[in-house]
Amino acid sequence: MTRVTLMVSSCLLRWRVNSDGDSEFMRAVVVVTEETQKGTARSAQEYINPLLVFAGREYASIRFVELHTKICDALRGKGPRVVAQSFTADHEIQLVLADGRVLDTRKR
Repeated sequence: MTRVTLMVSSCLLRWRVNSDGDSEFMRAVVVVTEETQKGTARSAQEYINPLLVFAGREYASIRFVELHTKICDALRGKGPRVVAQSFTADHEIQLVLADGRVLDTRKR
């Protein structure tokens, strides 16, 4: 299973803030996996090939179901989506894919 992390960007951007330095929205939200490398020639704070990047206003307005779909789509790539999961008598997990294939996975 891939662990997904949402990272709030600390990059320096022009951003409207109040007198306390607070903003209505985060600057950006970056979705990464634990394997995503961090640090580029431009910035040590930047991720190399993150799954998704949202502007703060966009992230604040997205519904959870849309966020979940975007993350799943990014993780899956071009593969078919999982439409069902079942547990067999011998404690295996089966995944039913949108293309009709059934995959046997690890034991529970």
